[in-house]
Amino acid sequence: MPPPGPLRGFRPRARAAVGTLAVTVLVGAGLTIAGATPAAAHGYVAGTVVSRAAASQNADRGAVANEPQSLEAPKGFPAAGPADGRLASAGGLFGGVLDQQTATRWWKNPVAAGPLTVTWQYTAAHRTSQWRYYLTKPGWNPNAPLTRSELELIATVPHDGSAASMNPSHTITIPADRSGYQILYAVWDVADTANAFYNTIDLDVGAAGSNPTPATTTTPTTAAPTSEHHHSHPETTSSAPSTSSPATAPATTAPATSAPVTSTPPATSTPSTTAPATTAPATTTTPTTAAPTPTTGAPAAPAWNPFGSYRIGDRVSFEGRVYVCRQSHRGWGDPSWITALALWLPSAP
Repeated sequence: MPPPGPLRGFRPRARAAVGTLAVTVLVGAGLTIAGATPAAAHGYVAGTVVSRAAASQNADRGAVANEPQSLEAPKGFPAAGPADGRLASAGGLFGGVLDQQTATRWWKNPVAAGPLTVTWQYTAAHRTSQWRYYLTKPGWNPNAPLTRSELELIATVPHDGSAASMNPSHTITIPADRSGYQILYAVWDVADTANAFYNTIDLDVGAAGSNPTPATTTTPTTAAPTSEHHHSHPETTSSAPSTSSPATAPATTAPATSAPVTSTPPATSTPSTTAPATTAPATTTTPTTAAPTPTTGAPAAPAWNPFGSYRIGDRVSFEGRVYVCRQSHRGWGDPSWITALALWLPSAP
């Protein structure tokens, strides 16, 4: 089935049973920084509805609780992208815990059929080609692994390839023929990389009433990972979500990102001397500390490869600095990943 063409963001689907699809695009003006590369731009859905990875009600969702913004995989869905059965985890990331699927496994956002605002939280403005929203079809099986054949495209929000606003919101319409447990699958296609971000939002669609106030979200952290972060599948980067939000975006909790802390060497104390009473005052000599000799020659670690695979503790060099891997992962070629504090801890300059 071909996707609906854009008409101020969307076009109604042709089926009467689905109902009118009304979408109000509330994306803010694009932000660009001349000559700069966006730093580890990632994102997740949080606001009126919250993604499976970010909802704090899902207390047993594993390591992704700290990085709901890192569900990144090759774009091109549904022809490409994550495999069936691994859609929620973006291809098995974080051990694939998010792919566990039963009718009662996950907390559900209570919503009503009709207009629904979906808000993204971004860590940095990123060049964007489009956002797409898929919904489970009537009669889908909630007790089987989620597959693309059970999803249908209900909305497409095109973009011109420029950097999107930090917290873009899109108002989509949940069709009137949906009720009970449904899954909204949100895809954010990045314009200047080969990847997209995939978010699964569990919904409990009621027959009447208005859509809810924002649900509780989890604040992603950039703390050094534990052994649970070591995965056998390719991973993506993370950084703390933005602390800014436009007036139209639902309020969410956002963390502060701290710069790496570097220690200061202790000061060298000057020993004191006491002059003998029968002689002239003794001369006190202050011990001196020799200045370190600058290191020249080959770097202390191999050069960082944006396509490389790294494990916790690996050391690489980039632009004259040494970085230590904080989370096992495989690169996808994004040149900004070296700046993601959740992946790499830089040495002191």
